[in-house]
Amino acid sequence: MTVLQDVLLNFVDCVNRTAPETPGGEYFAVGTPAMRGNVINFSEARRIDRDTFDKWTRRLVPRSGDIFLAREAPVGPVVRVPPGGKIAAGQRTLHLRPDPSMIDGKYLFYYLQWVDVQARILGLAMGSTVPHLRVADAETFPLEGLLDREIQEGVGEVLGALDDKIAANRVLEDKIWKMVDVQARAASSESSTRANLGDIARLNYGRALPVAERRGGDVAVVGSGGVVGRHDKSIVPGPCVVVGRKGSVGATYWLHGPVFPIDTTYWVEPLGVPLLYIYAILTGTDFAGMSTDSAVPGLNRD
Repeated sequence: MTVLQDVLLNFVDCVNRTAPETPGGEYFAVGTPAMRGNVINFSEARRIDRDTFDKWTRRLVPRSGDIFLAREAPVGPVVRVPPGGKIAAGQRTLHLRPDPSMIDGKYLFYYLQWVDVQARILGLAMGSTVPHLRVADAETFPLEGLLDREIQEGVGEVLGALDDKIAANRVLEDKIWKMVDVQARAASSESSTRANLGDIARLNYGRALPVAERRGGDVAVVGSGGVVGRHDKSIVPGPCVVVGRKGSVGATYWLHGPVFPIDTTYWVEPLGVPLLYIYAILTGTDFAGMSTDSAVPGLNRD
């Protein structure tokens, strides 16, 4: 059985401490918060200077096409290093360099995102409080169902083209949501009617769903930080609005398909008002200022 280490030129555990941040630094340390959705979110990455970059990459300097795999908080997201040479692997990540004689790098990137593979990765995660993937378990992770080497490149190119289309659609979607926000605010400013949020929507508690019980599937598992996994059973058929209750207090998400909101969230049930309008109102509300817990920020439903 081929394992992950067999198809790599290099396998490097990250520097497991937080990189010192340099405001305005031209380099980035990409940790797990910046890897959600399997794309690098530079607004969540830490800006660092050249000296820190050199220290954090002393074992292996990332190059275009390398892969980072998150092994804690959360386990599983993967991102591909873009051209430019200013990216360092941040805390709680693994730095993988595919061996082109063994596997197509782009294909490996998508293979690691495959729902069945993600489920097996999450199944290896240890720890009751914060699940984490051991380095040794990642090295020996079995690569089941690999396609023949001669067709991997074609598959990677097709999936890459689809990713480019998805990225373009996200830009368009962002513009549409901004238009929705402007129109909702304009409508609200012209109305003299006032109401409590509870008059137009009910906030329902999500349910606990430990990582080990998530079985993969078409249902998005949503926490206060966004989509954190997949499952085969939903609580809400969709569309659905989810609001962070613990952790990322007040973070608001619109989900098109079936959703399983976990117990760090509320899901919104509209009461005679369009869900889209409620979403526009919620995204402009300062819930963080209403947090009731000092240790772990929390949002009281009342």
